[in-house]
Amino acid sequence: MRSRSISPLLILSLTLAAIACRAAAIQPASPSPSLEPSPSATGPSPSGNLNIAVLDSTGNVLLTNRDNTRRAVTTDASDTNRYQHLTWSPDGSHLAFVQTYLFGDAIHIYDLAAGDSKTVFSSEEEFVIYLYWAPDSRHLSFLTGGGLPADLELNWVNVETGSPTTIAQAQPLYWAFAPDSDQVALHLNGGTQESSINLLDPSAVNSESQSLGLGPGFFQAPSWHPDGLSLFAATSDSFGHSQILRTVPNQEPQIVYSGYGRIAFTPSPDGQFLAIIENLDPFRSIFAGPLTVIDLESGASVFTAPAADNFAFFWSPDASHLLYFSFDSQPAEEQQGNFNSSRLARPRPQSVSISVHVASFPANASNILAADFQPTDEFGQMLLFFDQYAHSHSLWSSDSSTVLLAGSNSSGQSGIWLYAVEAATIPQQLVDGLFAVFSPVPFP
Repeated sequence: MRSRSISPLLILSLTLAAIACRAAAIQPASPSPSLEPSPSATGPSPSGNLNIAVLDSTGNVLLTNRDNTRRAVTTDASDTNRYQHLTWSPDGSHLAFVQTYLFGDAIHIYDLAAGDSKTVFSSEEEFVIYLYWAPDSRHLSFLTGGGLPADLELNWVNVETGSPTTIAQAQPLYWAFAPDSDQVALHLNGGTQESSINLLDPSAVNSESQSLGLGPGFFQAPSWHPDGLSLFAATSDSFGHSQILRTVPNQEPQIVYSGYGRIAFTPSPDGQFLAIIENLDPFRSIFAGPLTVIDLESGASVFTAPAADNFAFFWSPDASHLLYFSFDSQPAEEQQGNFNSSRLARPRPQSVSISVHVASFPANASNILAADFQPTDEFGQMLLFFDQYAHSHSLWSSDSSTVLLAGSNSSGQSGIWLYAVEAATIPQQLVDGLFAVFSPVPFP
């Protein structure tokens, strides 16, 4: 499996970008971010008051909300000091983010109540690709590359007391935490002879992952059912047929969906539905295809978007809506090539045009939220790997009423946008920025 056919290119571009960026600077940047409270904030606010994390147009990190109250988290971004990978803890009390400077990468944890941050990882050899909090909000997992051997490394750290440890190595590597944080489902080395789906206890000392004995599959990220007892993975045969399996460790897997080609899937937060995109064209170089939502109890299809250009989706927290994305009229192969895979390159003018839809349940109907929308490179990266990011990042407000989009609308206005999914209101341009995600905590 090629991980949407761009995984090797992604790693190469990350490495080259890191070398180029770090070699271009004259003076090293400080590995500690410059923190400065926003003038509108009189002190540390309760975590629920500032529930949107933004990478603004200057490359700095700020916190805001629907009322546009703001607090700066960093103030020193530059061409040689970049911030990225903003990731909320599940309880909304902390924000993790990555700083890339002249000689390395660092992961910082910002405490909303205290108004300060600390560093939990730094390296001059490895670069950080992705962050993902465990559900317990005490542990952070992160993916690194650039070191030796060439495999990606999955790391795990207790943000209060521990030092990072490497718990898995593979290329490619995708994972999902069980709801209780006690197990991690790993998809290792997809598309190779060593491909396997394993379970791992991340807290156990010198723990080794155990294979579930499933065959290789053309998919990226596994997903746990919300009950924490079963997980979803996929297998594929030599003819390109794919099956999504619901498996309980030490039990015979249950086939919940039979499809074709590369496939992606995520269960709804209430465990009732499974959303699926399958790429039916084996000669297509990008991942896109029909979207189907099935009822997990009956196996019946309850919603379909049959067009072949659907490529990403995200469930609302209450499972009443599904946000999904499709390429517009341009050939999808041309458009996906415009997404910037580099973690360091400055955003460039976008020519990618997508439509944003919302499907509603149980009405099983959909409407277009935005058309001719051009995502930023940072947002585009999240969409390309949506099935992994669905575990760690939310475009939805906690009350399932609003979604965040980063990019330019059909009128050419750019920024971070708030769209109400049901109310007939004009989208709110929140701030000029590159990327934004909601905290999982409720609005105040």
